[in-house]
Amino acid sequence: MENKVNYFIELAKLECEVEKRNWLSYISWANAWDEVKRVYPDATYEKIKNTNDNSYLFRSWTGGGVEVDVTINGITHRADLAVTGLTNQEIKYEMIKSTDIHNTLQRAFAKAIAMHGIGLYVYRGEDFPEETGHDVKKTESKEAPKTYPKNDDVKWYNDVTKNLDTWKDMVVEGKTTPAEIIEKIESQWYKINTANKALINNLF
Repeated sequence: MENKVNYFIELAKLECEVEKRNWLSYISWANAWDEVKRVYPDATYEKIKNTNDNSYLFRSWTGGGVEVDVTINGITHRADLAVTGLTNQEIKYEMIKSTDIHNTLQRAFAKAIAMHGIGLYVYRGEDFPEETGHDVKKTESKEAPKTYPKNDDVKWYNDVTKNLDTWKDMVVEGKTTPAEIIEKIESQWYKINTANKALINNLF
């Protein structure tokens, strides 16, 4: 009897670079698809359209999401993903732009590929897969620092005015909140004085 290799295990062994953006680990869809097509050249994918308006956006209670199918070795997995902004918070439906949809489709594409094995460990919150015989390249540490080191290492974020207009637009568009902006700054080992925090909190 022929001993067939489990395609999922085969893909899970493929080397793929883990990247970081806004403190989230992810596998680049281009890198993952390149690895897949080298092994399974007949693999295909499909961005699912909403039959109500022929767009790629599906409306949820407050925002929207997308769906992507990836078929490898005759098996299809579908990934759905909410449309989120820079801080990974859901964007309100009426504020969603075409670029937001495009970016989310690419992320859903990578997630659907991962459901077949390659890079799936990233979605389990791990930096590395189980022992596979392959090294995985990692560009950054998994988590950004959440606490301050010694006081001498902490910098003061004094000039917030140069970014206020950009942050205000992001808040108005529902892509972030003042609290998230402050958290992002402080996670990079900056401190913000009370007056500057007040400027950010008054962005509404």
